[in-house]
Amino acid sequence: MVTLLEELELALNPDERRREILEATYPGWHIVYMARPGHWYARRTLPVSGTLLAAGVVESFVRGTYPAFLQALDQQSLIIQSHGGYTP
Repeated sequence: MVTLLEELELALNPDERRREILEATYPGWHIVYMARPGHWYARRTLPVSGTLLAAGVVESFVRGTYPAFLQALDQQSLIIQSHGGYTP
C-alpha cells in the first residue's frame, strides 16, 4: 500500500517513477537519475560476458537527456536480445 507521503514524493519527483518503470521494463539494469547535473545513468547488475562485450554491450553509460537515455537503453537491449538474451 502506497502512503500519502510516497504519493507526494512521486508527484514531486516524476523521474523516480520513470526509473521504476525503466527497471521493470529493462531487467538487468540498475538505473539512477542524477538530479545534478540532470543525467541518467545505467549499469548492468551482473557482469557482461565477453561475447556481449564484443557485440557492443557496455557495462554502464550516462546520457544527458531522457530521450537519449531511452535510445541507448533500447539499443543495448536489442544487442543483448540478438545474442540470446542475458543470462548470468
